[in-house]
Amino acid sequence: MARGISSIRKVGQWSLAKRLTAGIGKDIESANKDAMKLIGLEAEKFMIKYIKDQPSDWPALNPEYKAYKMGIRKGSYSSIKTRKLKKGGTQYSEKMLFRTSTMWNSIKSAFNFPTVFIGVKREVKYKAKDGEEEVAKIAAIMNYGSAERNVPARPYLEPTQSAMNKRSRRKDCLKHFY
Repeated sequence: MARGISSIRKVGQWSLAKRLTAGIGKDIESANKDAMKLIGLEAEKFMIKYIKDQPSDWPALNPEYKAYKMGIRKGSYSSIKTRKLKKGGTQYSEKMLFRTSTMWNSIKSAFNFPTVFIGVKREVKYKAKDGEEEVAKIAAIMNYGSAERNVPARPYLEPTQSAMNKRSRRKDCLKHFY
């Protein structure tokens, strides 16, 4: 004779089990948020390292601009306004996207479950002699290039997005923004 559902008897501490599982939904939500924050922080680190490593497929800097950045004064670079280096003054790096650390410090992540966004904060400004420019605009020019400014594309957003999505179980959890 088969037993029916009415004949099942509860065994154990059901009131304790109920208390332990009462907040599980909030715990899962909190754990997801923490995981999303960690994915974002990992993406920030990856993007900065990617830029610092200077991928070999990026076009080289224009030789005149590179000389300007390094403070080299040569007659053949007369079309560039060269700055006077003070004794003991520092030069800019010869690497691409390395003029100042303003862009790196502006790389941030945010999330709106279930997506993590990575990019450059819009409100940050780069202060130059001839005024201010949004760092996000400079970042976009560096990533996509600008024919108007004669700057070739040096993509770093898509490689970050691709690499981070490969590491994730969800293939579309990371997106970039400006």
